[in-house]
Amino acid sequence: MVLCAAGCASTATDERVITCTAGADCDAKWSRAMQWLQHNSSWKVLTSTDTQLVTEGPLDTAKPAFEVTKVAHEDGKTAHIAMRAWCGSGDCTEVIRQLRTSFTDYVLAR
Repeated sequence: MVLCAAGCASTATDERVITCTAGADCDAKWSRAMQWLQHNSSWKVLTSTDTQLVTEGPLDTAKPAFEVTKVAHEDGKTAHIAMRAWCGSGDCTEVIRQLRTSFTDYVLAR
């Protein structure tokens, strides 16, 4: 189990941020983020808190590892959820872009 550090083989930087309203809206979106991760990651979830989800990986594979964060805004009324992904070998930039779109669409679905 290796997390991304300096020198990851490939990481996509066009992060897509999801905004939510504190309370039921953020809770529902955070739950959907976890569901998406469980269905789309080849790796086990190592960390699962109210503000962070992190998978194992990526080792020396093109199977992306993930980190999802929820950060409250200063107003205390809203937060944003962001997904970051990277792989350990090869160029998985396009795959990560597709996964980000899938993640955003899933989390925002009603």
